Amino acid sequence: MEKEDNDIKLPSYVKGTESAKKLLKEKIKKYREEGEKNQNKPIDPERAKLSKELQELFDKTQAIPGIQEITEEEIAAKIEAYRI
Repeated sequence: MEKEDNDIKLPSYVKGTESAKKLLKEKIKKYREEGEKNQNKPIDPERAKLSKELQELFDKTQAIPGIQEITEEEIAAKIEAYRI
């Protein structure tokens, strides 16, 4: 995973919607911040929980078969088409 000026760049093999990737990046950022803050401390329950949530989110996004990117406009169009 690359880090660019406070922005987290996910590897190209990470698939998912933009909202899922955004959530994953936020969790990674929070995890890194907590790691830096607690670098020399033993792992506390909150940090362990955050690590587990990050791993679960990553596993869920990677388990979705054939996921395709879909834009907010495409979502809105599908909802509108459904309403008609």
